[in-house]
Amino acid sequence: MTTGTTPKRFIPRWTSRLSPRRRANPAQGKRFAAFISYKHVSSTSFAAQLERALKSYAKPLLARPRKIFRDEKHFAPGVDLPRLIEEALQDSEYLLLLASPESAKSPWVQDELKLWCRDLKRQEQLIVILLDGDIAVDDKSKQIDWSGTDALPAFMAEHLTTVPLYLDLRKLARLEDISLNDPGFKHAINGIVARFRGIDPNEMLGEEIRLRRKTLWLRNGAVAALAALTVLSGIFGFLADSARSVAEDQREIAEEKTKEAERSLANNYWASGIGAEEGNDPVAALYDFGKYHALIIGNDDYKKESGLNPLENARRDAEAMSKVLREQYGFETKVLLDATRQEIFRALSHFRKTLGDGDNLLIYYAGHGLVDDIDESTKKGYWLPVDATTDDKANWVSNDDITTSLQAMAKRKKVKHILVVADSCYSGTLTRGVTISLDYDGNNPDLAFYKRLANENSYTVMTSGGIEEVIDGGGKDGHSIFATAFTEALEEQKNHIVRAKDLFNNNIERKVTDNASGQMPHYERIRNIRYKNDGDFLFVRRPSLKD
Repeated sequence: MTTGTTPKRFIPRWTSRLSPRRRANPAQGKRFAAFISYKHVSSTSFAAQLERALKSYAKPLLARPRKIFRDEKHFAPGVDLPRLIEEALQDSEYLLLLASPESAKSPWVQDELKLWCRDLKRQEQLIVILLDGDIAVDDKSKQIDWSGTDALPAFMAEHLTTVPLYLDLRKLARLEDISLNDPGFKHAINGIVARFRGIDPNEMLGEEIRLRRKTLWLRNGAVAALAALTVLSGIFGFLADSARSVAEDQREIAEEKTKEAERSLANNYWASGIGAEEGNDPVAALYDFGKYHALIIGNDDYKKESGLNPLENARRDAEAMSKVLREQYGFETKVLLDATRQEIFRALSHFRKTLGDGDNLLIYYAGHGLVDDIDESTKKGYWLPVDATTDDKANWVSNDDITTSLQAMAKRKKVKHILVVADSCYSGTLTRGVTISLDYDGNNPDLAFYKRLANENSYTVMTSGGIEEVIDGGGKDGHSIFATAFTEALEEQKNHIVRAKDLFNNNIERKVTDNASGQMPHYERIRNIRYKNDGDFLFVRRPSLKD
């Protein structure tokens, strides 16, 4: 199985700007207890929960929270991001690396590690938190076995002569919500804060227990004092009721003004035609549209013995699709190139286990497709993995196989929005023939309309054709006509939020039918998945600050 990698993008290099004076004399009395280095999108949620826990753990009641640097909390328009990160690293006592194969490949994470280890020479103050992948340790030498390590960049071999303090939190990383109530997470946080303080973890745990008891004692005392004051408050009951009445009126007025401001912001935003490329996202910020995931499959390498001709553009189409979804719309993508039947089902099983409530899933398939019966009442379509043969259905992937997996996600995991995008022959057999009917009044939808769509179920399929063969190629830069139309529609989108129906009706359908004679794309509900609500899959454009 081959997975997609983050393409090379322009990343400002800033490690060389560190002055010799700073390299030789790292600052004392650091502003931050720690700097969290992580791969955006895939580790953002865990990084935020880690930050909260480190700030509050073993904190005296009236003391200020521990200062932790996480770059997203310091972003602001006009800020020189590379310089901000450089200065924060110099002003941090420890570097916390959220290690995974993705972070190991991230140019930003690599630059942060280079500055920390090569320029500041603080590798002894590096704490590694393993979220995915492996850090292999040789049993004899007790050093890192780099041949079996994929969660750390290879260049770290020159800086890590011994195994650094690292915590294996791979099981916790899969949870959507973690807190100090989880014993494993609390144990890890206790160890990290003990390292900050330079004390034994057992001593740290004892101090945390004492502080928690003291806090409870103070709170209980405050409750008792308030109870005593309650007796006196009756004397001032009439005045208090009057004051409450006035305050309630003022609160209601303030709430109404806030709601009106939100509505005005959303409506004026859409009406103004402000483009997503301007880097601000006020409308999307007003509502949580959930996490976005994509399974991208591109199959070219069909063997001669399969009875199928090799394709030339499916892999290229899959990589282009992954790039625009990941970089411009914040999707976490899993890419399968020249995938076997087993690899496809393993990926579907992974999503069944890991997707949570409110998540969004897009499945994109580019490759050969077949239909085994052209009779309208019994026609059944298949995707053909690279290990399929035309004379044996054993390795074919039927429409029923796909919909069964999607039904399980919809029912058990309550995944509200699933979009299947199929660029293959006979892909129209996935559809039910039921069009998406929900529309809005006027020329521009408002935030309330998109909230409605986000709250209602949507299980839809967009296909490059119906019950006919489709063209491999014919589009720009060696892509298929359908892939070109889809990626261009996403890239050219000016609004921050667009639903799949509008993307199809206003862009994709016209571009495909204009350029591919006889090829009729479709956008309809997925066959065999029934649901009452009529939502739609939403694409939410995200500002791109880091890789």
